[in-house]
Amino acid sequence: GQKEGEFWLHDYCGTTDLVWLILSTGWCIPCQEHAPYIDEVYRAYKDQGLVVVWVIGETLDYAPPNQLAVDKFIEARNVTFPVFFDYRFKKVYEQLEPQGSSLPHMYLLDGKTMELLARQATLGFPIEQMIVDRYEGTNEAQ
Repeated sequence: GQKEGEFWLHDYCGTTDLVWLILSTGWCIPCQEHAPYIDEVYRAYKDQGLVVVWVIGETLDYAPPNQLAVDKFIEARNVTFPVFFDYRFKKVYEQLEPQGSSLPHMYLLDGKTMELLARQATLGFPIEQMIVDRYEGTNEAQ
């Protein structure tokens, strides 16, 4: 069963519109620098069903992460989306099909079905633009 403090991605299934999963590390400085922009997208569309989940897999010194590392990340980048740590990140990472070796690894999932809509292994705008297009298109239709 699920223990306190554990995160289950499947808990979002059927409860939201989009899930933007971001796998990063404490030593990926560009990832951390981009986090406030991701938070802007999150704050703009969370009321329309966007969920952002950021997972830290290693600390700055390549050690397994802990809650302190998460708290420091949130405080340093002033983000409002959920941030978790995964001390078995390498095991998870080995199961994924990366699009390249760059971090972060980002996945966009349909929140109703958990179908993978897009993935990318770089910073930049493909997934972010998909999210903006989806919600801005929704607004115009209303």
